Amino acid sequence: MIGIDIASSKRFGTISKKDFKHWSKWYTKREWDYCFTFAMPAERLASTFAAKEAVIKAFEKKVKLGDIEIRRTQNGGPKVYIKGKQSSKVVVTITHDAGIAAAVALLKNV
Repeated sequence: MIGIDIASSKRFGTISKKDFKHWSKWYTKREWDYCFTFAMPAERLASTFAAKEAVIKAFEKKVKLGDIEIRRTQNGGPKVYIKGKQSSKVVVTITHDAGIAAAVALLKNV
């Protein structure tokens, strides 16, 4: 299965790092901290959200947003974790440009 999602960075533009408690249903602390290491965290918040939504669609909604964590490799590539464990079943790619973030998730036959 394939999942795809897009998100507007504008939607996340007014969020500040201190707002984590409000957004903790959507982001893990690790994701939140990662996004706010960048000068424009809204792009990272949008792309992380899009990636999580794409994973949900690839799994045909059998996983919940709060169960998914998008971590980064040393090279910055995304890795999917489900309930704290790295998933070998799904790969994801993320891009963002001109205020739009997009992600595609591919559920592999394992």
